[in-house]
Amino acid sequence: MAFALSHCVGITILNPDEAVKFYADLLGMTPAPSIEGLKLQAGPLAFFIDPGQRQPAILELTTDNLAEARPALRSFGFQEQTWHGPGKLNLVTDPFGNSWNIFEDNQEFDWPSLPTSNPVVPAKIAVNVHETQKAAQFFADVLQESATETPSGWTIDSNQVRLILEPGLPPGPAFYIDLQAANNPDKIMEFFQTKSTQVDPFGIAWKLITRPTPEKAVVQSKT
Repeated sequence: MAFALSHCVGITILNPDEAVKFYADLLGMTPAPSIEGLKLQAGPLAFFIDPGQRQPAILELTTDNLAEARPALRSFGFQEQTWHGPGKLNLVTDPFGNSWNIFEDNQEFDWPSLPTSNPVVPAKIAVNVHETQKAAQFFADVLQESATETPSGWTIDSNQVRLILEPGLPPGPAFYIDLQAANNPDKIMEFFQTKSTQVDPFGIAWKLITRPTPEKAVVQSKT
């Protein structure tokens, strides 16, 4: 049973209107129509904002068969939080403490080609874990993709989204900002101050993109 990374991210914020203004000013995010609610488009990623007590961002996995996905997730070691069926919230937690929504997408779909110019917020998601190699093997098995080791951790690509596994204690999933693609890099540098990772007023972590480093090793998924 295969799963894939989704371009969708769920965020819960007390003041959604303030968040919309903040992200529009800092990153040029734009509200987009959505039947699911308030959606901010940031390059290839879509951030869905719900009102409520703030919490770490919720990532998403897609599957073509939700019924078969449920026992498969349990066998991988995911813990079920809530399960409401197709088109609704199906929330699970992975063994490393990250929350995922499971979305059934049983239609054939080709992700659009990546833009020729780099977006300010690229399709990269960082997750901090204690044991990066263990996490790399876990997600390689879940996604049925190879995990590649780099000097800073491991990466796995799925549906044109890159999952980056790094050592450390997480504030929740972190998202990347490409300073070279920004319309107002000075404002972004003011936000980060002297740090390479910064948490915004709504509890979401952001990382400045650094120069790519050579890849060292590969972990294959177990099939």
